[in-house]
Amino acid sequence: MRSLTEAKNFGAIDADNDQLLAATFEDHEAFLDLVAMERFLIIGKKGSGKTAIFKRMITAADPEDPEVFSFGHTFSDYPWDHHERQARAEIPDFDKFTHSWKYLILMTASKILLNYDQALPFDDASMEASSKGRAS
Repeated sequence: MRSLTEAKNFGAIDADNDQLLAATFEDHEAFLDLVAMERFLIIGKKGSGKTAIFKRMITAADPEDPEVFSFGHTFSDYPWDHHERQARAEIPDFDKFTHSWKYLILMTASKILLNYDQALPFDDASMEASSKGRAS
């Protein structure tokens, strides 16, 4: 039997770097609960599969099925610049996080509507009306 000191990459592979994740992911109970909308939050210890479930969720959408859409963020997407601008304006700490998350959520929703929602009318009359802030 080999000792652990002989292992070259012990613990080196995680879901963030695993190239085989998409091909080998097996449907986990927590993942199935998310898809069925029976669960909205996944918590667990390091290595329990949270990132694997997250990656599976954001890649599970079928382009042929307009009813299914997913979009995800990582911690590096947090708007630290927006957060720091609030600090300079002397906004209390608890409000800085609330406002920064709301900012990120609203910016993401706008980005999704503009870039992914093919149901929006983009004819000339609609574009002109939207620039004036009214419906056509």
